[in-house]
Amino acid sequence: MNVVQNNAKKVSGRVGHDELRERALSRARLILQDEGLKGLNARRLATDIGVAVGTLYNLFQNFEEIILRLNLETLEELEAVFASRTVLPKDPVEAMLGIAREYLAFTARHRNRWAATLEFQSAGPHGFTDEFPATISRLVAEVERAMAPLFPPGTESDRRLAAAVLWTSLEGISALSAADNLRMVAPTTAWDMAQSLIVNYLAGLKQGRRA
Repeated sequence: MNVVQNNAKKVSGRVGHDELRERALSRARLILQDEGLKGLNARRLATDIGVAVGTLYNLFQNFEEIILRLNLETLEELEAVFASRTVLPKDPVEAMLGIAREYLAFTARHRNRWAATLEFQSAGPHGFTDEFPATISRLVAEVERAMAPLFPPGTESDRRLAAAVLWTSLEGISALSAADNLRMVAPTTAWDMAQSLIVNYLAGLKQGRRA
């Protein structure tokens, strides 16, 4: 076999590997969207894409990598939704209500995928150690940006804390809604709760600044 033939064989093998990885991720994405984490396991995924389980583990470091990649993808999709806004209302309440509306619409549309980002806990170290906190930080930074008019210079730590409070509160509302458990807390909707949270919390912040 000459050098050209040998290189062609290597390229062909590499493309096949990449195509199988993408096929596995595409199928896993559909299962996660339709059934959530409970429907996704290595044996089923391998069967669905027509490979042995051992082959699947040759494509990825471990099965966790597949879930982590999909969870990061979900977070990045939400980040893209936030980034698509061309104008941010100057009024912090209106700006935050816009974020909440986009957040709840996205998490409702991708209920199982979003639940996976909240439920899945990695069993050990992985190659996404820095990517997840960085992506979450950028999402929370959107909340900070919306609330910025309420915080004068020198109060950045207070602004970050307030943004974290609102973000985690929205996550709680979303998680209860996704699990159909919101009605056990109150006979209302996720949007009504988000509106009450934002309006009253920001009113409290404004009052505190005046005191």
